Amino acid sequence: MATKKTTKEADNVIVTESGLKIKLRGADPLFLNAMVNSVDFPDTPTYEAVTAHGNVEVHEMDEVAAEQTEGGKEIWEKYQRELAAAESKQNDISVRAILMLGTERPKKDYLDPEWIRKLKILRVPIPEDPDEAWVDYLNSTLSPADLVKLMAKVMRLTGGVEEEVIQEVEDSFRDSILPESGEDEVDDAE
Repeated sequence: MATKKTTKEADNVIVTESGLKIKLRGADPLFLNAMVNSVDFPDTPTYEAVTAHGNVEVHEMDEVAAEQTEGGKEIWEKYQRELAAAESKQNDISVRAILMLGTERPKKDYLDPEWIRKLKILRVPIPEDPDEAWVDYLNSTLSPADLVKLMAKVMRLTGGVEEEVIQEVEDSFRDSILPESGEDEVDDAE
């Protein structure tokens, strides 16, 4: 006779759209924070403005100032590219950290043979380290909705993170990785 799972057991497992059951755990928030903050972001460019009294003031550039400053448009575009690259790197580190620290890798037979076959056909090396292979497997097979749901649950299990912060992170990742059509909406009911 099967026993009903307790709420605690149900809270630390997600079932992906493909049917994969992943056991979750809280992650060390200090380590996660250190990893996320390891990304260097570009400094906001500045421009000089001369006041009516002839004083020179330095201001942070914005899109409007960039249009009005000689060479500002190119500087602003370069800054925007560097900012987008830093944000992308930070998102990648965040996802990989949560997948590595917030999931429990099964002891054996955790990689889908079909996934391995496809990687071999594409001549993509399969990491020898089991944790790295697990993270790569999850990163390449989870749907965007699964990933958002997993990240939010791990953050809740981690503790010490206010619900508003979790919601902001969830919204941020949802906006950056889910298609705009809304067809892949996250079901928070699980």
